[in-house]
Amino acid sequence: MKRILFTMWGLPVPAYTFFLCFSFVFCILGMVWYDRRSATPLRVRPDIGVWAFLGAIMGARLFYLVQFNQPLCQVFQLTGSGLVFYGGFAGGLVAVLLYARIFAVPILPLLDLAAPFVALGEAITRIGCLCNGCCWGAPTRLPWGIHFPRYSFAWRQHVNEGRIWADASHSLPVHPTQLYMTLGLLILFVALLLLLRQKGMWGGPLCGYLIGYGVLRGIVEMFRGDSAHDLLGMTVSQVISIGLVIFGVTLLILRQYACSTPVCNDTTAE
Repeated sequence: MKRILFTMWGLPVPAYTFFLCFSFVFCILGMVWYDRRSATPLRVRPDIGVWAFLGAIMGARLFYLVQFNQPLCQVFQLTGSGLVFYGGFAGGLVAVLLYARIFAVPILPLLDLAAPFVALGEAITRIGCLCNGCCWGAPTRLPWGIHFPRYSFAWRQHVNEGRIWADASHSLPVHPTQLYMTLGLLILFVALLLLLRQKGMWGGPLCGYLIGYGVLRGIVEMFRGDSAHDLLGMTVSQVISIGLVIFGVTLLILRQYACSTPVCNDTTAE
């Protein structure tokens, strides 16, 4: 755990903020680079990253405030933790759809192009979660369990629950759920990139992301220690994950139906 990664010009740079910003810049540039190398480029410009970043940050912050019953006036207080991925996903999606509408970019090919890089971006950001100590796992006896230091989020939770004494130097060993997500998302990134390279697979990367991420997040939530199971015995993120999987499977079925018609063979569908 290392909340402050380094200092620049005498100012501390939080690890989570660094990895979040780095992931956006790296993945947007990667997406633009990949698009320009494709046979039928969408001519996506780097400024789409500004739209996605602002939409994602506002959505992530708003979702956090609503989920944890915090005052909505704190939506612009972006220091430290307080960002939820699903809120960021929704906010970023709305911003990208507005971008596609304004600049006349085909929506479905754009979402297909973005899907692998969204997975890669979160994989990088989860390293920031580990450094920040947020999104921690439940206690475990597995050999790869990790300890968080005194005054970390996990340590405070374990003290409040009476699991450790207040003078303990670290938390109980917990699941490294941040690394579970990073590993799973890297695998998903490679799989989606392979789908993206296949001709005639329009809609495939998008469906693959919705299903793959929904399954991954739903499983990892079982090992989280910071999420309340207050919706039918599940966390809020698990309920949303189920919705993503259902939506992704539905889109996949519709895609298969469309591919059974002559329209699917039209090159304009790419």
